[in-house]
Amino acid sequence: MSLSDKKDYWGVVLIGFCVPFFLIPTVNNVIRDETKIPFLSQNLRQYFIDLSFLSWLFFALLFSFLLIAIFLLVLFTAKKLVANIPVLLQIIRFVFVGGFNTLLDWGVVNLLVFISGLSSGWQFYFFKATSFLVANIASYFWNKNWTFQSDKKNSSAFWQFFVVSLLGLLINVSTAWVIVDFIGPIREISAIIWMQFGLLTATAISMVWNFIGYKLIVFKK
Repeated sequence: MSLSDKKDYWGVVLIGFCVPFFLIPTVNNVIRDETKIPFLSQNLRQYFIDLSFLSWLFFALLFSFLLIAIFLLVLFTAKKLVANIPVLLQIIRFVFVGGFNTLLDWGVVNLLVFISGLSSGWQFYFFKATSFLVANIASYFWNKNWTFQSDKKNSSAFWQFFVVSLLGLLINVSTAWVIVDFIGPIREISAIIWMQFGLLTATAISMVWNFIGYKLIVFKK
């Protein structure tokens, strides 16, 4: 097995391990919200609400082992199918890294929302900007060392990454603002659930911009 293959497999192992722990604040906020969720009975909702912090960690650990197995299988299959198409391998890595950074982003913003009890207004944009910047610091190291495997050692790559990410931040937060506050919750959807939809849409749009910017500008070979 080549060094690149080892980095790929260890990369998805680390991502699979971390993702469930990033999910805890988001899942906790959604479950505690009063909006009716299909397939989630009131008794089951109350069960999760009453779980201790250690119980949440235990479930996250179990889920992480399941995700690691799934991610390894997906990566193994993908490498067999697109082994001779480098750009597709980069896209696959970017999707894994994007998922990691997305859930880190959501985890931070949902943690801040849970602590403050605020899910809209200027505080939400501050939380969103904070979480996006935290996720993008992680994104730089993941994309430089794994997705694009760049050997650039000067500071220009970081500043290029910063500018691309800053524009991505503008796209991300603007999209979230349009959905969360300008449009606002539709029908009987609560503010918390609508916020999650806003986060998902903002992330999807900014990820497209980020991949193009990182590929063609920051880590161009």
